[in-house]
Amino acid sequence: MAPAKPLSRGGRLLDINWYGQDCFRFSGRGQIAIVTDPCAPVQKKGRGLKADVVCLIQGEPGTVQTQLSLEDEERAPLLFWRPGEYEVAGIFMRGIPTHAASNGATRHHLAWLFHFGDLNLLHAGAMRELPAQDALESLGEVQVLLLPLGAGRLAPEDAAGLVTMLEPRSVVPVLQGAPQDAAAALAALTGALGVSEPQEEEVLRVTAGNLPQQTRVVLLQPRPLPE
Repeated sequence: MAPAKPLSRGGRLLDINWYGQDCFRFSGRGQIAIVTDPCAPVQKKGRGLKADVVCLIQGEPGTVQTQLSLEDEERAPLLFWRPGEYEVAGIFMRGIPTHAASNGATRHHLAWLFHFGDLNLLHAGAMRELPAQDALESLGEVQVLLLPLGAGRLAPEDAAGLVTMLEPRSVVPVLQGAPQDAAAALAALTGALGVSEPQEEEVLRVTAGNLPQQTRVVLLQPRPLPE
């Protein structure tokens, strides 16, 4: 995989939309659209949630078959669910194994690192514990971090530790669990980071050149699924 590039003043504009749970859509003018862990049927063209690539964080294709429009090859997105390094249309992607214990069994999930030109984004997925230091160092520079938080995910102190180690410019909490529990986890995270109020946005639009100098926390509102 090509190494992460340094920040530049310009760069590609990336739109980040959140549809709840681990389902995000990354898109930008002149580049492919990527969806993670879809919560609705996905196809390359037509109505509904559209993407060229789907990256799974939890499960294998058989477990999400009903979520994907795979019966038509022209409309079916490329699907990635195994660890490894991939490149599609100039976008580099890396599936990174993460493991979580649940009811005495170990479940295998993936975090995904995306290189959108000069902009590097990490979707930490279903991470429940901090990776080893050498694993974090292998990620290189991360400007945007989608951070699991709440029930069954990173504890707020571990989430804050991950932010401290990676030093991203924008942090998007991926809230899980009951609303009151998610709110408490978010408050604990922002308190640990010294952030008084997270920014609330419907869509996060970023380039390598418009990132803040200091880490900001952006709370995305779940978007309605396209019809």
